[in-house]
Amino acid sequence: MLTSQKLQMPPVMNERSPDDHKNSVIARNPGLCGILPANQKLAFVDIGLDSSRRRRLILIREADGTLRHAYASERDRLNQIFFPLPGRRLRTPSLFRDANLEVALKNGLHEYVLDLILIQFEPDSPDYIRISQRVYNDAVAKIWACYQTASDQSEDDSANIVTRLRLTRHYGPFALYVISRLQRPACLVQEALFHQALDTVYRLLILTSLLHPDSNFAMRAVEKGIPSSTPERDHFVPVNKIILDIVRTFIDTWPLEPEQKNQLDLSLAQCYQFDDTETADMHSEAP
Repeated sequence: MLTSQKLQMPPVMNERSPDDHKNSVIARNPGLCGILPANQKLAFVDIGLDSSRRRRLILIREADGTLRHAYASERDRLNQIFFPLPGRRLRTPSLFRDANLEVALKNGLHEYVLDLILIQFEPDSPDYIRISQRVYNDAVAKIWACYQTASDQSEDDSANIVTRLRLTRHYGPFALYVISRLQRPACLVQEALFHQALDTVYRLLILTSLLHPDSNFAMRAVEKGIPSSTPERDHFVPVNKIILDIVRTFIDTWPLEPEQKNQLDLSLAQCYQFDDTETADMHSEAP
C-alpha cells in the first residue's frame, strides 16, 4: 500500500477557488460581541472518522459574534491539528521562502522540493501550484543550454535534473505542464531522444498531439500512426523506426528555433545510427 502511494503520480488540479468571504457567513450574532478577546476565535471541528479532510464540517466563531465556514488556510491548519499527516508541519518550512528555494534549485534539489510540497500542501493549494511550477520552469530552462550542437554532444549536471525527474513519479505532471501550459514539448523530446528513451519520446509525442490537435504536427502525426485519441493500450510502443520517423515529422512541423532544430537533428541522427547498428548486429547473429 505504502509503496503504491509512493509510486503514484501526483494529481494535477486547478487552483482552488478563493475564499468566498460573503457567502461563508452562516449567522451574525452581535450579542456575542465582547465575549471573546478581539484577537481570538473559536473553532468547531467535526471529528467524526467518516468525514474526509475536504468535506469535514469546520466552523469559526469570530470575536464579533460572526459564525462562518472556515477558510481554506484555516481548514488546512485545523485538519492537521486534529488529523495530522506524517511529515506535514503547521508552519510552512523555511525552504519554501524565495531565497532558500532558489538555493535548493541551484543545487539540483528539484525532486526533493517536489516530494516535500506533496507532503506539506494540498495539490490544489496556491502554494503547491506556485512552487511546483517554479521547479518545472527552472528544470525546463536548463535543458537546451546543456546540449551542444557539436558532433560530440555532451551534457552537464544541469541536464541530469530532467533525466532524474524522468525516472520519478513527478515526470507526468511535469510533462503535462511543459506541453500544455508552456507549449514547449521539444525540450522534453530532446532530453529523452538524447538518452534514446524512445518509449518516452513516443508518449511525449502522443501527449503533444492530443493537447494540440490543431497543430501541423498533430495532423501529420496521425498519418504516421500517432493515435488521434487516448490510446486503449497504454503500454503499446511501436518499433524504433516508426518512432524515429514520427520524431522527424515533429522536427519538420513544430515551431522551433534554429538552434533547437539543430540539436534535435543531431540527436535523431544518432538514434538512427544506433538503430541501424543494432539491426545489423541482429542480422549477423541470426542463423
